[in-house]
Amino acid sequence: MVRSLTPTLQAAVNSQTRVPSIAVTLEDHVQHFTNFLSAVNSDCYHDACVANDGSIVRVQLTRGGTGFNQNFQYQRITNPNTGSQWTSWTNFGGGSGNMFQDGDCCISNNGGTLRAFAMHAIVGTTQIWTWSSSTNGLTWSASPTIVATLPGAALIKGIGSGGNNDVFYLYDIVGGETIGYNLFSGASWGTMFTWPYGLAGTYGAGLAVAYDGQYHVVWSDGYALYLAVMTSGGSWTQLSPIAPAASTAINRLAPRLKQDSSLNLWNLTCIEYDQGTFTGVTYQYPRIRQSYDLEHWSNGFIAHDISTALYGAYTLQLPTFNTVGGTFLITQPIIQLARNFNASVSANTLNLSNAVLSYQRTEHLGRPGTIELLIDNAGGALNNSVGTSTTYLPIGQNVTIIVKEGYKTGTPPTTVEQITTGRYHLNKIQFLRSPQENAIRLTGFDLTRNLDIINRFQNTYTSKSLSWLLTEICARAGFFHLVIPGTSQVSNTIDLFILQSGQSYRQALDELCNTYALEYFMDENETLIFAELQNTDPVRWSYQNEILLLTYGSDDLHGNHIIVTGKPKTGAIYIGIMTTGEAYDDLNAHLVGLERVVHHVDPKLTTVAQCQSKASFLLQQEQRAASEHTITVPCNPALQLLDVISVSDAGAPVGSGQSGDARILQATITYNAQHAVYEHVFDLEGV
Repeated sequence: MVRSLTPTLQAAVNSQTRVPSIAVTLEDHVQHFTNFLSAVNSDCYHDACVANDGSIVRVQLTRGGTGFNQNFQYQRITNPNTGSQWTSWTNFGGGSGNMFQDGDCCISNNGGTLRAFAMHAIVGTTQIWTWSSSTNGLTWSASPTIVATLPGAALIKGIGSGGNNDVFYLYDIVGGETIGYNLFSGASWGTMFTWPYGLAGTYGAGLAVAYDGQYHVVWSDGYALYLAVMTSGGSWTQLSPIAPAASTAINRLAPRLKQDSSLNLWNLTCIEYDQGTFTGVTYQYPRIRQSYDLEHWSNGFIAHDISTALYGAYTLQLPTFNTVGGTFLITQPIIQLARNFNASVSANTLNLSNAVLSYQRTEHLGRPGTIELLIDNAGGALNNSVGTSTTYLPIGQNVTIIVKEGYKTGTPPTTVEQITTGRYHLNKIQFLRSPQENAIRLTGFDLTRNLDIINRFQNTYTSKSLSWLLTEICARAGFFHLVIPGTSQVSNTIDLFILQSGQSYRQALDELCNTYALEYFMDENETLIFAELQNTDPVRWSYQNEILLLTYGSDDLHGNHIIVTGKPKTGAIYIGIMTTGEAYDDLNAHLVGLERVVHHVDPKLTTVAQCQSKASFLLQQEQRAASEHTITVPCNPALQLLDVISVSDAGAPVGSGQSGDARILQATITYNAQHAVYEHVFDLEGV
């Protein structure tokens, strides 16, 4: 896990004389959604896609009258700054006065061919119609094509297209709704298919689909958001719900799936509508959930200031807009925009390297890493770089602090060599002002601080592997880049796990990690690293004479007999039979002449083998914790948490003569230009 250094930088770290080099940069990657247009259109079902020429093409179903006599319309936006392009609509040929307003509508880009879908309804007949455009939405087919005639004049309650010449929809059957779909092949639409699971719910409130080699279908029964996958061969798998129902308290309506290329994530947007039964307050607003793999979803964030939209919201990334690009959050009444990050824009980035007076950053296991910087603000040079709640500038809440550390190399040492060693998110900004001082203190935490956010809705998982659950909990908290060891322990199945309402994500993650003794930390690239410690982990670095300060010691007060009890077996045949595993440290028992029992109970363990495995893990941790060391050395940007290092202190009369291998549990890096300090303090335990 050690970071890679060039040969010259490694030589500089090992040298007796070193010239420190650091860099600190602030980058604002936060998506700041702000109102772009207001009072745009009357609320109704709508959808949009981006054409190949970069234009936004939108469709809508008007509302009113009987609900079956509405118009299906389109618009093409070539310049989003032109407000009239957002309000001008044209009826599709043959789609006037005969469309169903509550069936929803959709549009997709199918390799350059745009396809728009909605439901036509007359007495006794309901059909899904489509129009196509090969001119980026400038012109459309003069009349609709019939995709499917629904059985029994059923109504649809949601429709979506993944952009692979396809359309999926919820439609009425006896007892509720089911999912149908059609695929376009060659020159015509194929037969209507129905998914194999029968009812998809007793009520339908929207459907969305994405395609990435297979189809990912999300739908709402009005209260829960469900998820299923269909392969190109037509094989379906129903997955865990994205958002289980909270009784009938929260309505989740009109889901939409769009990809945000600026984040390399999928956005799932729906309208959350509470009639007051859950919170006592009536509200409706869009919630945007995100996913990397279209299976594990965050609980997301809300656009509470959009309170007048009921018939759908979605995000749309436009990379070429105003040269910078941005993500639009689109509803009919209100449109918001978040600009893309651009390193050449002064409001997005600020290099503080030459203004850093000092900093201290600490890396922790299982809790957020921290950094505290003291920045020179002589003459108020940085005053105009500090943002407010409405002015987004580089010194602002939640911006990213990027730290690079290294040394100057060469003879003489003039070549700057640095590597990224940490990313933190700015939490606190303090001005320090006196007749002798003008500085700014910045405090930040690494991204694992988001694990301390409270989960709002309860989720229950059955028969999931530990690896799957780790991925799920991290995604709920907004972490999508993970490294999970491919060991047999993390593939073990946990029969039942509950992510509780009112519980922090960290509590849930710690509970899972404690099941099989996993450690985790955030690395410099904001990847969450999970590790299963082994006593055979290799040594990454050796320290001898360069040690500035050494504390080397041991503690015998650790358990030497571990008993792990799992879930009791049930049934008369199992009376008196326990699910138990044990582990012993005979060497320590002989050394101290005592039995020190550690009794651990974990109902997630269901077999003797699992209990035995955990007993071994716990014993190894007891043995590791018996060795406690601290060393202070020159800053070493290569090393990170859980790396194993070799420590060898000189013997008498100079040193203690102690030596051995140890693992990094905590690292504190201090830089102070005035006092010529550039050092690493490692808290270590045994391997």
